[in-house]
Amino acid sequence: VETEGGFGGNIIKTYDNGRPFDPNEYYNVAVPRNLFAGFCSIEPLVTYGEAHPELAGHDGYIPAFQMVLAHYSKHVWRRLMTTLSFEKIDIDGDGTLTREEIQ
Repeated sequence: VETEGGFGGNIIKTYDNGRPFDPNEYYNVAVPRNLFAGFCSIEPLVTYGEAHPELAGHDGYIPAFQMVLAHYSKHVWRRLMTTLSFEKIDIDGDGTLTREEIQ
């Protein structure tokens, strides 16, 4: 996101992995859940939180550590699969990967 006027400035350009933002598309975002309850008084988030009371519960959120770990785990596997094939990693050819085979 490029902004003008420093923190809290007007958003002039928004990107999604180098592509222009599509306001009709759905995006996954990470937001501290207390923002929906009024922390920092960000009115659009407070209004959204009031309209969606299910956001107030603790069960609707993925802890940040798990989200970051899952993201990077997928990234590592994708990178491995672009340089190696499953067959090359599965040394004994049994169709499963052991710790020894992926080290």
